[in-house]
Amino acid sequence: MSSTLNESSDGDATPSQYPFGLSSRQLFVFVVIIGLLGPGLVVYTLEQGNYSGLADFVWIVGYGTTVFVVWYIWIRPLDFVSPAGLDLEADEGETSGDDEDD
Repeated sequence: MSSTLNESSDGDATPSQYPFGLSSRQLFVFVVIIGLLGPGLVVYTLEQGNYSGLADFVWIVGYGTTVFVVWYIWIRPLDFVSPAGLDLEADEGETSGDDEDD
């Protein structure tokens, strides 16, 4: 393999766009392990020790942070436009006015 190859094994053109220089798949596994299993195990341990109030706090902060990280890394960059890139809301307003004139 050449050292000048900038693509990762899963097809990402720029592997440096994700935190820690990980690919998208590696980062997903990291988020699942740390963001889902970590708080789950801590909450279970706290519940077993009769610290239910602290367990609730850890659950909210742990899973809330995981949801935010998933949104920030994978969902926020998505661009939801029509295939042609047209502004459909502007087109709808123009066609409804034409029907009333007939």
